[in-house]
Amino acid sequence: MFGPIFRNARRAKRLTGVQLAKMAGCTQSAISQFEGGKRTALSRDTIEKICEILEIEMPAELADETPQGAAPASGATTSMAPSPLTRREPFCPNAGCLSNVPYVVDGALAFMPRRQPDAGATYCPWCGEVLLRECPQCEAPATRTAFCPSCGAKRIEPPEGVADPVAWAEARRAEIAAVERLI
Repeated sequence: MFGPIFRNARRAKRLTGVQLAKMAGCTQSAISQFEGGKRTALSRDTIEKICEILEIEMPAELADETPQGAAPASGATTSMAPSPLTRREPFCPNAGCLSNVPYVVDGALAFMPRRQPDAGATYCPWCGEVLLRECPQCEAPATRTAFCPSCGAKRIEPPEGVADPVAWAEARRAEIAAVERLI
């Protein structure tokens, strides 16, 4: 499997996914997906560039593959429907909103925005905040992800003064679950 080869080489160089993405001219999300085994997350040119950066040879299982963007084999079909992670999805930027589920990544709070019941709405039905439709940092179209696939910024900034992010996230998720049981 090629994913661990790239992940181990990146770690051996003491590079984060964000650092490698900047050097290769792609997104951290694409690096993560590629290291997880999604071959189509990166173009062949980008994979070659990453091999140069990491000073590794192209794994044999990738070297013989059809370049990204080539026509599919005869009889193959491709879906034009956007994935839920790439569709433009409005989100509430309020960390205290029940529509944002907290979790902890490397000791820091992050929030997974849940799908809004009305994609055309202007205000969040849970807290009344104005919904955002683009990344607050780079203005890329918003997707249903915790981090922007274009710039890697958090979609929702955590509240200040949280001493124990793990305990806070667990308590908040319990509160969200309690409210959902009432509905």
